[in-house]
Amino acid sequence: MSSLIQLLSNLLIIIGAFFFAVTAIAMLRFPDFYTRLHASSKCLTGGALFMLAGLAGLMFLEGRPFDSFKLLLLSAFLVLTNPATGHAIARAAHKVGLKPKEVIKDELREMEMGDNV
Repeated sequence: MSSLIQLLSNLLIIIGAFFFAVTAIAMLRFPDFYTRLHASSKCLTGGALFMLAGLAGLMFLEGRPFDSFKLLLLSAFLVLTNPATGHAIARAAHKVGLKPKEVIKDELREMEMGDNV
């Protein structure tokens, strides 16, 4: 049973590393701030969740269940806060006037202008 948990934990860590690599490639390849922010918030969250789950499994095997529980709590905190921070950063960038590349129609700006009239 312990070798199965170790194999699964190693697999989760490898998947997490893959997500981190995809994030790095996306940060270099994507054309503007908003697409880079999207890639970083989604892929980094996924990579961190897989990595923390794999580390929690390995900690559990080492006889440290409290430490693995703390890693799982950290994962829950990450799931709750990362989407909110990504949204707040994108909203702040939009409010200061940072435009996406090749924007056709800015519906958020139109909604904000309609509220001020």
